[in-house]
Amino acid sequence: MKSYGIALIPGAGIGREVTATARALLGAAGTEAITTAVHSRFS
Repeated sequence: MKSYGIALIPGAGIGREVTATARALLGAAGTEAITTAVHSRFS
């Protein structure tokens, strides 16, 4: 579920698109790394 973390940020409708694009380009592992970095920044 970690890969959906960005969707929990308020007003992150575009964040979902970015996450989907990142997943397509990098795969689940890369997406999780990005999501973790974003989570650290906003939490």
